[in-house]
Amino acid sequence: MIDKGVVFQAGDSSYNRFFDITKHHNKTYANILGADYYLFKTNNFTERHMSWFKIYKLLYLLKKGYKWALMLDGDAVVTNQEKNIIKYVKFYDTVFDIFVCSDGVDSMPWNFNCGVMLFKNSKLSINFITNTINCKNKSCYFERNWEQNAAHEEVINNPGVYKNKIKIYNKNLFNHNSEWIFHPCFYQNITDDEKEKYLNIKIKNPRQYLF
Repeated sequence: MIDKGVVFQAGDSSYNRFFDITKHHNKTYANILGADYYLFKTNNFTERHMSWFKIYKLLYLLKKGYKWALMLDGDAVVTNQEKNIIKYVKFYDTVFDIFVCSDGVDSMPWNFNCGVMLFKNSKLSINFITNTINCKNKSCYFERNWEQNAAHEEVINNPGVYKNKIKIYNKNLFNHNSEWIFHPCFYQNITDDEKEKYLNIKIKNPRQYLF
């Protein structure tokens, strides 16, 4: 086991405009947490939608031995470097293995967003990721919401396994319109130009509530 965590992002060249905005902030946050930072980029991931690429890299990093992994979408950025997510979730003093934010429907315990996720390196996390990758519903490979639908199906099909193991926080705590970790995925058809505009606004003024 590597005695530290890792923060990472992954995507193809279409995300370069977002990586240019987010990577420096996210790498700084990793350094503050005493973690490594990785930015994985490829244009040769064709077997599934590019959103899946990060899931494969997540599995790679946990199998490499990092104690925890904070997975950030390419268009997600840490705007408050002072809030320590490891301390906030009581990482070393909790039964939970996976920490996520709701996708907006709190009454559905499986309805979490995969744009920002924190994983403890555990057998449960490895199984969750592996089973998500090996989902039998192949429509998840290329149809929106891709890996997120597969992850939801894994939880729906195994509720007893993940009860008290996946902690779901308010949608805006460290995802979506957060002043901590901002991720502009407010609505399905948001454009890249809108994302870039909102990222720049939020970095300058993290407390500005955009919607």
